[in-house]
Amino acid sequence: MNRMADFRRSIVVRIGFGRLVEAFLVSAAVCVLCIRAALSVANYPQIGGGGLHVAHVLFGGIGMAAALVIAMASLTEPAIYLAAVIGGVGFGAFIDEIGKFLTSDNDYFYRPAVAVMYMTFVAFYIAARSIERRARPSQEAYLANALDLAKEAVAGNLDDEEARRAREYLARCDRGDPVVASVGAILDKIGNASTHAPGFVARNKNRMRSLYRGVVQRRWFTTLVVFIFVATGLVAFVQGIVVLAGTSRSDLSFASSGELVSDIGVGAFVVLGLLRIRKSRLSAYRMFARAVLVSIFLAQPFAFYRIQFWAIAGLAAVVLFWGILRYMIEEEEALP
Repeated sequence: MNRMADFRRSIVVRIGFGRLVEAFLVSAAVCVLCIRAALSVANYPQIGGGGLHVAHVLFGGIGMAAALVIAMASLTEPAIYLAAVIGGVGFGAFIDEIGKFLTSDNDYFYRPAVAVMYMTFVAFYIAARSIERRARPSQEAYLANALDLAKEAVAGNLDDEEARRAREYLARCDRGDPVVASVGAILDKIGNASTHAPGFVARNKNRMRSLYRGVVQRRWFTTLVVFIFVATGLVAFVQGIVVLAGTSRSDLSFASSGELVSDIGVGAFVVLGLLRIRKSRLSAYRMFARAVLVSIFLAQPFAFYRIQFWAIAGLAAVVLFWGILRYMIEEEEALP
């Protein structure tokens, strides 16, 4: 029992790791969709010849290996985020060929393969968010995360918000611990030392934060956000109506049913976000982010099934929305 307790103590949770998992899964989903669209347009070419076939699962393995090497070789936060994205792309290229591994005849076009892929993505996402919500970081975890943030100053990546968050983590630790006092002193010296000028990453983070906090106070900002997501909800609703109108009940295929359910899910989260936006921007943004994730993980695959390569434009817009929303959520969480 003591050995198990020691083992658990040796694993320190990264606070806020869910955003890295989310970036990993979004990258994987986008990779799968892009591969499927490109192969369809190119009529499924094969790399190799003379009995050789270089499957893209190999490139997926290279991507995942590269992500691990980046994570092992670098200590900075931007590198970890880059590793999550590259690893997600690699995982997407890997899992796209799952049909070949589930069937005796190596059938890439095995129809349930797409469902298996996206059920895997959704299961990963739900599991990560569940673990993150239920995790109760120990004092050691808060101390380790504060120290992890402090080291960003070495590369000039530590911005004002991260320094504030590091101090909040330290406030949850045992003040009598000499390590806590030492980390606090380091943060104070970093804040006061003129030799530790913010680097490129920190400078741009601070500029973006100042811009966001200036814009978010404007009346037109909330109106614009509401307009964008009302339009998004209406598009999802109209798509659902088109699917229903164009298909009889007896003829409603799996793809049509999936697209309809996905569009309803997107619309539902958009409505929930609109109902909350006046009371809490953060709560509204989280609902909008869930709508975008439903679109990426569920609605977009069915759109690709229906219109193939032309769905790339819609996917690009949705991923752009996701990136903007992730930034807005982080900024709202950082507000005092």
